[in-house]
Amino acid sequence: MGTWLRHGLTPKAHRSRSRDWNATSDINSHVHRVCSLQLRYPDSMTRLIAEHGAIISALDARDAEAAAGAMRNHLNGILADLPQTEADNPNLFD
Repeated sequence: MGTWLRHGLTPKAHRSRSRDWNATSDINSHVHRVCSLQLRYPDSMTRLIAEHGAIISALDARDAEAAAGAMRNHLNGILADLPQTEADNPNLFD
């Protein structure tokens, strides 16, 4: 409990953050799996590098709005490609 208090967290807040982390971690593993599958497509690596470059540039510039937009663009691209990835790998999706 001392650690929580030093960081200004109550036990309730800590449990809430822990649940959020668990949910995020679970989603993150699925996103990584989909990304690995999408890298088989010809232009995926080029797009991935450009998207990550935009995120890093915005972070380096300390531009939160641009970083959020670049991250949103990156995640939306993954979601847009998901139907094709799923169709190409039906044995890997429920």
